[in-house]
Parts: sequence; structure tokens; C-alpha cells
Amino acid sequence: MTWKILVTAMLLIAGGAFATNPAAQPNDAFTAEADSALAKLDRARAEIRGLTSRLNSLAGEDSLVIFRRRASILIAALDDVKHMADIVVRQEQAGGDASRLRAYLADIQAPIPAALDFMRTDLTKQLGVVENGARRAPAAELRVLETDIADLNAELDGIYGAKAKYIAIYEQVGDDVAAERSKLVRHISERAELLSGKLRLAMENRQKYSKRAMQKTADTRSQEAATAAQNAIDNYVASLERISTTMSGLGLDVTEYRTLLVEATGELFRGLGDRKVALSLLERGLVRLRDWLMGEAPGLVLKLIIFAIIVFAFRILGRLARKAVVRSLDKSPVQTSQLMRSMVSKVVKNLILLFGILVALSQFGVSLSPLLAGLGVAGFIVGFALQDTLANFASGVMILFYKPFDKGDAVEAGGVTGVVSHMSLVSTTILTFDNQTIIVPNSKIWGDVIKNINTQDRRRVDLKFGISYSDDIPRAEAVLMEIVKAHPNVLETPEPVVRLHELGDSSVNFVVRPWVVTTDYWEVYWDLTRTVKMRFDKEGISIPFPQRDVHLYTEGPGAGAAGPGGADAGRGA
Repeated sequence: MTWKILVTAMLLIAGGAFATNPAAQPNDAFTAEADSALAKLDRARAEIRGLTSRLNSLAGEDSLVIFRRRASILIAALDDVKHMADIVVRQEQAGGDASRLRAYLADIQAPIPAALDFMRTDLTKQLGVVENGARRAPAAELRVLETDIADLNAELDGIYGAKAKYIAIYEQVGDDVAAERSKLVRHISERAELLSGKLRLAMENRQKYSKRAMQKTADTRSQEAATAAQNAIDNYVASLERISTTMSGLGLDVTEYRTLLVEATGELFRGLGDRKVALSLLERGLVRLRDWLMGEAPGLVLKLIIFAIIVFAFRILGRLARKAVVRSLDKSPVQTSQLMRSMVSKVVKNLILLFGILVALSQFGVSLSPLLAGLGVAGFIVGFALQDTLANFASGVMILFYKPFDKGDAVEAGGVTGVVSHMSLVSTTILTFDNQTIIVPNSKIWGDVIKNINTQDRRRVDLKFGISYSDDIPRAEAVLMEIVKAHPNVLETPEPVVRLHELGDSSVNFVVRPWVVTTDYWEVYWDLTRTVKMRFDKEGISIPFPQRDVHLYTEGPGAGAAGPGGADAGRGA
């Protein structure tokens, strides 16, 4: 019976409605445009008639294919009807007579909504059958049925859109379609409510099955159910998006549905352009936050207190462990450097604190196994990215192990000279003698020559003094030895050395090499240098500065008067 009703409606559109051809009326400025629109409608009429005749002789899937094809032609023909309505409005605005075109639009006014309503009802039934089958279908068939559901939803949404276009067309020409508008508003609102309900249920299923799929004991069914829920969400989101667009064109409020779309997809850009949707999202977020705080706040506060107590306790424990490690290393028969003691104690303290934080996190339900596994993976990635830092780390370990210097030692390493003030596993802090703080990467220190000035408790001071070639060498040697032995910080053993070292260009050079305690090095160096200069001045021993004698030779008559000594002096030179 329903098929006969649809066929009757189609024939009314294809036959009697198209019979009155206003293009046969007297020509005016709109005749050519009207002829073009009517020609398209005539072609649609002929195709609908042909499909209708074939439909009567088909059954099953074949009839469904023809039915859908004919429906698509009818929906497409609405564009030509819209064009016809535009012609009517423009012709009347120009003062022309559009009564014939109006009569044509009036003839097809009733059959179109009847056909669209029938298609809506039929597609709704088909959709229900397929959805019921999908609930009982195995996983292998579910994907095919989900595709069918998506296609049927798209067709059904297209029917609602076509009905809205029909209403807009006839409202444009001033016809009364209030009853059809009221019917469409009721049906499309029911459709939107149904879709939103199904979407919320699918979101709940996705959350439920996703949690199950993440558990260690989860089977493949939980993952399949989570995937099916996500596919259903995708279908319902697409359908609700189309329906809300149609409803918005009808002037209906779609804030609730578009807010739901944002929540389902997580795509905030969907709601940023609509102030009502943005406010709705904010309101829902505040409500959820309030509900969560009311339900979880007491337990959360207790957990935070426990978290703070655990972290504080492990922090105290770490400090105690650090002190215990330092004491044990001090008493250990194995000699360890201050840097080693400081580094080991800090590592122990930080490891205990880290363990305490992990224990505290477990109070919030955080599983430590995945967290530790994640830290391992993250450590591998970070280590690969920070190869230079790892090189510094390895160099720091080597420095701690081989102990080339200790805290407080004066060193020359990595191109820097100063006192070691601090060291970590990646860098060493050196305080220069002019009070600058220099941080040197450990890899640069370990890869270069390290000179530790403080390793030995005694150090030789190397001094060099020059006297004139005309001075008495034994006397100068005796003065230097007397000065060295008279200094209170010069060690008797090994004995100081004073020797004639070289005959320089301008002076006779002595080396003076006393031994001192390492900490007295610079004091002795400066004292001896000052004392030698003062004694040499007192003893009349000169310290020559670099000089050069220049002899001038001249040639020719009277050349002897050209320089000191005359020509004879020049020849003598």
C-alpha cells in the first residue's frame, strides 16, 4: 500500500504537475530563463516516469536501488523548483505577470512533501532493521553493517534537508506551508533527540570498553567493543552535524546538539564560532568540576595530606641517609675524595626522595609498573637526544673513580686555572684566582691534560735572575744562596739550588730553586723576587736590561768625522 501511495505522488509530480507549461505563454524578459528551468523539470519528469514503470516489475534489492535513484532525482529537482521560485519573485518585483508560474508551483506543492514524508518513513524503518542486526552481528560482519548504517543516516538526513528546502521555496513565494513546517520541526527535533541519545550512549560505551581494554586481563572483545563504540560515535556525529545544520536553517536552537558534538569529538573549533555553544561548554565544564569536587574533594584532600606526609618523611630519611653515607665513607679504610663523598651522598638522598614520590603517587592509584616502564622508554629517548650530556656524565664518573683532583685543589684543566669548588656528574665548577666562577663540562676536563697543583705537599719554586757580564759571579752566587737560606719558609730538605744557568744575550743568568710547602709557593716566590732586587741594589750588582751595541761604518774622504772614533774607530770595530 505504501508503495502505491509513493507511486501516486510521483505520478502527480511527473504528470499533471508538469502538464501546465507556462513557457507557452506570451514572451517576456523572463521567458528564456523559465524555459530552461522547465526543460530541466521535464527531463526529471521523464526519468521519474521511466523509473516508476520499472519499479512495478522489480523486487528486493533491485527495487530498493530504483527507489533510491528516483528519490535522488526528486531531491535534485528541488533545485530547479527553487530556480522557478526565484523567477517568480524577480518577475513580480519587475511588475510582470507570474500567475502561470505560480499556478505551476501550486500544482506540485502537495505531492512533494508527501513523497518526502514517505521516503523518510521508509528509510527510518530500514535503518531500524539494520541497527537491530548490527547489535547481534559478529565482529566480522559489524563493519559492513556500520557502513550501511552510515549510508542510511546520510540518506535520511538528506530527506530532512530536502523538506527544509521545500519549505524555504514556498515561503519565498508567499505560500502557506505552516502545517508542513510544523510537521518538519516536530520530526527533525525527534530525530535530533534520538541521535543525541544514541551518541551519549556510544560515548559511555567507548569510555567503559576503553578502560577494560587497558587492563592486563582484557581480551580482544573489549577492544572490539571499544572500536565499535568509536565507529558508532563517528556515524552519529556526522548525522547530528547534518541535522543541526538543517535545524539552524529553520531557525531552531541547536546549542545543545553542537555542544554535544564538541564533547564527543574533542574538537573545540566546532564551538568557538558560536558564542552560545562556547558558553554552554564553559557552563558544563564548571558543573562537572563542581560535581567532581563535591564527590572527590574529601578523599582528594586526604590523599594530598598523605602525599605530603610521605614525601616529607622520605625527604627526612634521605637527609639522614646522606649523613650516614658521609660518615661511613669517612670511616672507610678505602680513601675517597671529597667530591666522591659529596656525589655519592647526594645520589643516595635523591634516590630515596624519588622512591618516596613514587610511593606517594601510588596513593592516587597510579600504577608504578607502567610508570617505571615509561620512564625507561623516556630515558632511552632522552639519552639518545642528549649524547653530549651523557659524555659529560661518563667523564664525571671517570673523574670520581680515578680522583685526579679533589674539592679545594688548585688545578689547571680544560683551559682553566683555579681552585675546584664544586663538581656534579656533568660539570665542574672552578673558582679562578681572580675570583671568577668557571663551569667546565667534565668531558672537556677528562679529554684534556689535568694539572693538579696541590697533589704533592712540597713544591719547588723556580726563579731566574740575571746579572751583568761585568759583575762578580761568586759574589752574586753567595748573595742568592744567603737570601734563599734566610727565608723562613724555605725547606732545608731538599737543599735549595743556586746555579749559573746560562750566558744570555745581555746577562749572566742564575737559576734559584728552593723547596717549599705547597701552600707557601706564591708567598716565597714573591718574597724572594723582592728581596733579590733589593739586595742586588745594595750590593751594587746590576740587573741588566736587554741592549744592543750599534757600530756605524762610513766610507769616502772625510768619513772619519762621521762617527765616534773617526775612520780608525770604524775600522777597529
